[in-house]
This record gives sequence, structure tokens and C-alpha cells, in this order.
Amino acid sequence: MEIAAYCAVDCYAIISGFVCYREAETKYHYTKYISFWIPIFTYSFGITLCAFILKPEAHGFGELIRAALPISTSAYWYANAYTGLFFIIPWLNKLFRSCSKREMSILAVLIFLVFSCYATISSHYSDVFRLESGYSFAWLTILYTLGAWIKKCDISHIMARGFWIALSAVCILITWLTHVFVSSLFVSYISPSIVIVAISLVAFFSTATLTEKLLTFTAIFSPAAFGVYVLHLHHIIWNKFIDGKFAWIATSVAWKIPFEVFISAAAVFVVCIVVERIRISVFNVLGISKLILIIERLLERFLDRNFIKVHRENTQ
Repeated sequence: MEIAAYCAVDCYAIISGFVCYREAETKYHYTKYISFWIPIFTYSFGITLCAFILKPEAHGFGELIRAALPISTSAYWYANAYTGLFFIIPWLNKLFRSCSKREMSILAVLIFLVFSCYATISSHYSDVFRLESGYSFAWLTILYTLGAWIKKCDISHIMARGFWIALSAVCILITWLTHVFVSSLFVSYISPSIVIVAISLVAFFSTATLTEKLLTFTAIFSPAAFGVYVLHLHHIIWNKFIDGKFAWIATSVAWKIPFEVFISAAAVFVVCIVVERIRISVFNVLGISKLILIIERLLERFLDRNFIKVHRENTQ
């Protein structure tokens, strides 16, 4: 079950490339980073502040300061890695637009062979490209490239949808068998089998036709998905409510374990996504969301004005 779910992070990053890449050049809003940063800060600082107020002897002032700087202190590895990616996305897109579909496919194959296949095999000896088993800005950039490749070359429609599901199932089986009988080398974000599963799932779901109800449901809850990650992996929430709290499942009858794992995971997800939806609603009611939007617009105007000024000076 863990191996089947291992592709989740890779899927998330590949989706970023699939969604953000455009064939036509469009303006990139750097100021949108504020909207990305706000839920991270809210949970990091807010939860720590509550813990500090309730039990100051267990949570010092230094911890509160670190919580106010979640990116600088690496509170969430994905947020740190994506921060680096966020600011180079328009330049990556510019590079990809300059490539033909054939060149883009060659790039994707090279990336897969070098940074997934070779890097996985060599990881037995060393982290040759400093990918940190996928917990890095470099790896998210690689996955973004693969997502852009799927979009640019319309990879999703090359094969029937059933092919992508079959391919992902085969790769999950291969990863599991290798783990059981050989080693855990392929249980990694950079593993070629895990990468193929992620590509297959993105390809499969990118061609899905959703009903009106599912579209509405997705529109409401998809913006809250990132909040689930930020909330449940806050170190206080994790240590207090999650870490070791589900060990009882291991004592269950074997056939019950998959159901109990799934229900427990679903419960954590539902609770977190409801909390994040409440946060979004509260921010909307209090006008915080509008304030963020105003700040983003003012900052963007300031940046645009100064960029034009610098451009003119360089031209002269």
C-alpha cells in the first residue's frame, strides 16, 4: 500500500508542470507566491503560537520565531523545494517553448535515463546528483519538466487510458517484488518505476471527463489540498496526533489491515481538508483574502514599473 501511494509527491510536482506550462507566452505573476506562502505561515506560526500559549514551558520563544519563518527554517521540505522552482517557472517555460516536440521528448528521455534510472542505481553508492532521494528543488524541477513534456507533446493521448492504468499497476508490482526479494532501492521518489507510475496517473486523469457535480467538488476542495500537507505535517500535530497513534492497526486480522489503513488515512485527509476550507472561508469573511489580493496587485505594479524603468535605461 505504501509503494502504491509513493508516487503521490511525484504526481503533485508533475501536475505543476502540466498545469503551468503554456504554448503561448503569458504574463507570470511572481506576486502569487504570497498566496502560496500564506497557508504555510498560518499553520506553522498559528499552531505553534497556540501551543506556546497553552504550554509555554514546552514550547520556547525560539520555537515561535522559527515557526514564523517556515521557509527559512525548512519546516516543510516541499515548500522549500517549490519556492526555488516557483521563481524559475517562467524561464523554464520559455526554454520549453523554444523546443520542438521532438527535442522536448529527447529532453524528457534523457532526464529520465540520467536523473531517474542512473541516479537510482548509483544511489546504492552515493547521491551522485545531490537529489536527496527526491526531497530537493532539483528533483521538483525535473518533475516539472516531465509535466510540461506531457502537456506539450500530448502524451496523455498517445495510448488508450487503460494502458496507463495497466502500466502503473505493473510498475507498482515490480517495485514491490524488488523490495521484497532484492532491496528497497526502487522505493524512492527518484525511482524509475515510481516516476512511471506518476506519469501514467497524470496521463490517465488528465483525459478524464468529470460530471458537473465532480467539477464543483473539485473546484471547492482542490485549492485546499496543499493545506492538508501543511497542517498534518506540522511537527506538533504530527507528534501529538499522528506519529505512532495508528500502530494498533498492526495487531488487527490481516484482511482488515488494508481497510483500516485506508479509512484512517481518509479520516486524516478529510479532517485536514475541512479545516483548510474553514481557514479559507474565515479569511474570505475577514477580508484577509482581499487584502492579500490587493497587496499582490500593488506589489506587481511596483515591480512592473521598476522593470520597465530598468529596461529603458539598459536600452538607452
